[in-house]
Amino acid sequence: MQSITNNQSLSIGYAQAILIITVVLGHYSVRPLDVFWPFIYHMPMFFMLGGVLYKEKPIINSLASTLKKHGLYLLYTYLIIALISILINTVYDSGIGKIFSDNLFETPILAIKSNFHNNSYFLVAWFLFAYMFVTILCRLILQIKSKPILFVIAIIIGYLGMGYVAVLFHQTKNQLFNVMSQVMVGSMMYLIGYVLKDKILALRNIYIPFIATAVLFTLAKMKILYGMGMSWSDYHPEFLLHALSTTLGIMTILVITNNLSDMGKRFNLLSVIGSKSKQIMSYHLLSFFAADLIFYYLDMYDITKAKALSHYVTGQYWYVYVIIGVGLPLLISLLFDYLKSEMAKKKLKRAS
Repeated sequence: MQSITNNQSLSIGYAQAILIITVVLGHYSVRPLDVFWPFIYHMPMFFMLGGVLYKEKPIINSLASTLKKHGLYLLYTYLIIALISILINTVYDSGIGKIFSDNLFETPILAIKSNFHNNSYFLVAWFLFAYMFVTILCRLILQIKSKPILFVIAIIIGYLGMGYVAVLFHQTKNQLFNVMSQVMVGSMMYLIGYVLKDKILALRNIYIPFIATAVLFTLAKMKILYGMGMSWSDYHPEFLLHALSTTLGIMTILVITNNLSDMGKRFNLLSVIGSKSKQIMSYHLLSFFAADLIFYYLDMYDITKAKALSHYVTGQYWYVYVIIGVGLPLLISLLFDYLKSEMAKKKLKRAS
């Protein structure tokens, strides 16, 4: 498989930026995107981009790097957000879940059983956890080299994950089935990203967004526009309806980002946001609380009502939450990178 060009890398970065902005929008009560409701396409597309970016490594190396990259990040981010959440609760009496088990070593079991929603300001951890297993599973499946076979496998896995395993989860409330469904649906999108990589990165037809808007608007008016509730394996029985709406949302973003990457101009802010999508995903709910504090100190909001998914709802100032939800984790991450770079320079200078 051909390596990704600079323009293609730019497009993927822009797509990641748009997606993480929609994640932030999706966790706020005001819905400015209307028919392009983020839950239709944002998490499936993140998994799909993982397949587009797939690089083959020896299986053992792939397993080790995946556990280090995703597992370790998940662990220390859980702890950081937990400690900040406890501080917030102590100072502002803002309710939080049971973040730690009575037996500290049982906390990972508690988190997994709770779908990570026990640490409510890090409820997106379900995605990072599922993505880790998707990466491992797909590395094994990609031992198969036939793309038509891989595509069929992807559809079968996704269909079973949505139509059967998700149903088992809702019937039994067994979290194992929820994780299995997340991984199966995520793997479907990851494999589709791998198989259709060239077509995905070549999509530029400017009429697609117009057609997508018309179709999604029609589905919404017919009350059959459904989100892909991957977090709790919440799917409509009509697999094809999910496939249609998710595909249209993803294709619209790809047309935009692929054309942007061809303009001969680099949109630096989008690129940086895309490169920090993991950090923004992890910390945007805590950043929402920072926005809540602004309205609290302006005597516009009772801060004790603030929760991970409950904030000051305002049609007038909704963009404040988007700007802070994206901007605060971005700035902190860039500052951390700068300090890390300066420390490395000083260490190198001393060594020489």
